[in-house]
Amino acid sequence: MSIYSLYQRCFPNYPLEKAAFSDLLGLSEATVLLRRRGEACIGCAVLWKNSLSLLMVAPEERGKGVGSDLLREAEERVRESGADAVILGAGDRYLFQGVPLDQPQMPDFFEKRGYRAEWSSVNMRLSLAGFSTERQKLPPVDGAVSFRFAEASEEAELLAAVKATEPSWTPYFEGASSNVWIAAFPEGIAGFLMAEPDGGRFCTPGEKVGSIGCVGVVPWARKRGIGRRLVASAAEWLGRQGCEYAEALYIELEDWYGAIGFRTVSRQWMGEKELKKHLEG
Repeated sequence: MSIYSLYQRCFPNYPLEKAAFSDLLGLSEATVLLRRRGEACIGCAVLWKNSLSLLMVAPEERGKGVGSDLLREAEERVRESGADAVILGAGDRYLFQGVPLDQPQMPDFFEKRGYRAEWSSVNMRLSLAGFSTERQKLPPVDGAVSFRFAEASEEAELLAAVKATEPSWTPYFEGASSNVWIAAFPEGIAGFLMAEPDGGRFCTPGEKVGSIGCVGVVPWARKRGIGRRLVASAAEWLGRQGCEYAEALYIELEDWYGAIGFRTVSRQWMGEKELKKHLEG
C-alpha cells in the first residue's frame, strides 16, 4: 500500500488526485517518516520545517502505538532542527491547515500529547449557481473603484500593497499578477486576492471549483466597502468561467464570508506544541 493509498483510506471525505496530493505536500522535498508491515505502508508522517503537515495511520492499525511512535520521531526531528515548537498543518506546504474536526479522535490524540489550539479554521464554499453581485446586499463603495485582474506592469505596486497588509504573503504574490484580482482606485491598489478557476482542493471527479484566497485590503482603504465587494466580484468572475463553486480555505472570519453566501464545509483544529530542549550535561 502506497502513501497515497493510505491517505485515501484515512481521509475518504477529502478527495484528491494523486498528483495534487504529492504536489500540495511537496513529497519530493519533504521529510517523510514511514511505518510498514511487510510491504504495506501502515503509517506516515510528513514534515515541512517545524510543521507536521500530515499524520495518518491505517484504520486497522490504530491503537497499537503507531501514531504515537511517528509523532515522537517527528517531534525529535523538529527539535534537532533547532525549532522550539511543532505546528499542525499550517506551514509552507499542507493539505489541511490544521487537524480536521470531522474526525474527533484526532484532536483528542494530539491534546493527550501536549498540543493546544487557540482557534479553529474553517473551509467554506459558495454556490455560484445564479450568483451575482447585484443580488448581494453589499455595502456601497466609497469612491471610484474598478475590480479586475492586476497587470504585469503593476507588480511593484501590488507587492507594496501586500507588504502593507500582510507581509508574510509577499512570496505568494511575486510573479503572480495574472492570478490576482484587485480593487483599484485612482490613488492606487486598495485590495487584492488570489483567484484561480481551477483552484478547488477537495473536489469530486468532474466537479469544477474555483478558489479565492489571501484576501486583503490595504490600511488606507479600509472601511470603504471594499472587502466584501472584492470577494463577491471575484466569485462572479469564477462563475463566468464555468465554476460551480468558489472555495475559500483557512478562514477565520466565518461570519464575514457567510454574509456573502459562503457556507462552512469543514473545520480544522489549529494545534501546536512547545518542545522542551534536551538537557546538556
